[in-house]
Amino acid sequence: MPEDPGDGQSEDVSFGSVSQEWLLRFIEHRIGDKRIIRLIRKWLKAGILEDGIVTVD
Repeated sequence: MPEDPGDGQSEDVSFGSVSQEWLLRFIEHRIGDKRIIRLIRKWLKAGILEDGIVTVD
């Protein structure tokens, strides 16, 4: 049986190693809803809260 590309195996990619601009262009291509794109932009800008310290990348 040929290996299915959707077999659950994926590479471990951290968002720090992916260009956010490239990621947004890719998502915009796949998702046509501008409201969802705007929400994802806000999530990417929000940063991370760890041990009471906010880190914005």
